[in-house]
Amino acid sequence: QSVSSQGETLWAADGVPVCTAAGTQLALQGVSDGAGGAILVWIDLRDGEADIYAQRIDPDGNLMWPVGSPSVDGVPVCDTAELQTWINVVSDGSGGAIVTWEHGSTPNDIRAQRLNADGELQWGSGNGVVVTDADGVQIWSRIVPDGVGGAILVWTDGRNNPTTSFDIYAQRIDASGATQWAGDLPVCTLTQAQTYPAIAADGLGGAFMAWFDNEEIWAQHVSSSGVPQWAANGIVINDSSLDSQHTLRGVGSGEGSAVFVWQDLRDYATTGRDLYAQWLETGGPVWTSGGVVISQASGDQRDPAVACPRDGSVVIAWVDGRSGVTTPDIYALEILDGSTFNGPADGLAVCTADYGQWKPVVGTSGLGDPV
Repeated sequence: QSVSSQGETLWAADGVPVCTAAGTQLALQGVSDGAGGAILVWIDLRDGEADIYAQRIDPDGNLMWPVGSPSVDGVPVCDTAELQTWINVVSDGSGGAIVTWEHGSTPNDIRAQRLNADGELQWGSGNGVVVTDADGVQIWSRIVPDGVGGAILVWTDGRNNPTTSFDIYAQRIDASGATQWAGDLPVCTLTQAQTYPAIAADGLGGAFMAWFDNEEIWAQHVSSSGVPQWAANGIVINDSSLDSQHTLRGVGSGEGSAVFVWQDLRDYATTGRDLYAQWLETGGPVWTSGGVVISQASGDQRDPAVACPRDGSVVIAWVDGRSGVTTPDIYALEILDGSTFNGPADGLAVCTADYGQWKPVVGTSGLGDPV
């Protein structure tokens, strides 16, 4: 469905079908096509195995792929016999999209494919191109566009297990699908496990990356050429004295800055799960050590979603339990220029309808790709 800035639905009542193929379609993600429409990507079980399909929809709700004979089946991005899971998608900046996924069962690879505006595969065959095929598992990948038709990926990597347990690695692919950093970049290879990374474009061709390290959150800034800009293995942005953290998300907030937000248990005994955030710039964290509170209302605040509608503005939405554990609502707030919190304390009520609301997604007002 398309919704106007005034909250009016623009397409057929109850929406238009994007895919009605046999089996189940799930794990839907989407990005702007740069022309008022969107490119949608999902995991598809029509053949009894997990494949990846995509479809483009124009501003009027018309399906666009395949060109000449659009259908509600979509086009295959990867439909090989191997398992495809954990998809990510970003715009390629030219009307198409870059899709990445975990390919195969344990051990697995990370692969990528680019579709042009006509839905045609641009890299390799239906298997895509290999981003990494190192020993062990590569899991929980995240991706951002690099601004010149390629993308930067970060993931949890098991190639050094059991020596250093799970580590954080990264790679950049260019507009042709070729890897740009030799041998994958070891972002953090300290002992103990580094898991569930988040990534935010820095607006300079590189990226900020953050991850969980045991009971702490660490971060690194990596240049476009794959050179870490801070201390080896990263810096601490939330240490273990502040109890445990979960569900880390990040977004670039303009040239040379980013925001990471997480679910935090430091005051669990009194306010339940809260949300905290840290603003990063190329010199490191800007806000106080341990981050600043986004919402500390009663009940749990969890499952944050974040996006940057325009440079200097970051919108955070979350599932909020202040009205009850089983009937959570959706709240949000905006951060302007890393200093001004726009909205009521503890967030603006977006939806407090009966029963419960879950899994918010934040868009970008048509000025960039949704997250």
